[in-house]
Amino acid sequence: MSLSPDPVGSTLHPTVATHVKFRLARSLAIVSLCSIASGAAGYLYGVRSTEPHLTVVTTTACGVPASTSSFAIPMQLLTATIPARPVTIGPVEVPGVVNSVSLRFDPTIDGRSTEVRQVENTIHLPLIFGRAAAHPNRIRLICRDGRVATVRYRLDVREQTTFRVIDSAPESGRRVR
Repeated sequence: MSLSPDPVGSTLHPTVATHVKFRLARSLAIVSLCSIASGAAGYLYGVRSTEPHLTVVTTTACGVPASTSSFAIPMQLLTATIPARPVTIGPVEVPGVVNSVSLRFDPTIDGRSTEVRQVENTIHLPLIFGRAAAHPNRIRLICRDGRVATVRYRLDVREQTTFRVIDSAPESGRRVR
């Protein structure tokens, strides 16, 4: 690479030319690194923004030493694909409960209620809840006396709701317990 002469007609001193080349190379390296970093950040943001939000479902053991188990479901993805239809997940085994239960998320159930129904081994739950009418970040199935007695939805520290599980007869919808 040759440097063009300055306006007076003399050439640059070799030390100055080396210094200019070094600064030019350093500037190009910084620009390249910045463009790579911004491209990587854009890629990671795109991947994270299209990733479905997962709702973690945990179970609390009943009558056995304290333990919890959990799994995650993509609530928003399920409701986006079938918005007006109930979605059933399960069976879910809750430690200490005789029969496993299925969770049926139904868009017609009011999430501001304090009770949910259990028909046979299926607990009917709302898709959204609370003042924000949002999907929960965490659902906890709480066991008592050998059955799922309550279900707690949690969005964040301020927004959570506990639903009491009411057993219903499958034919009439009446309370059994």
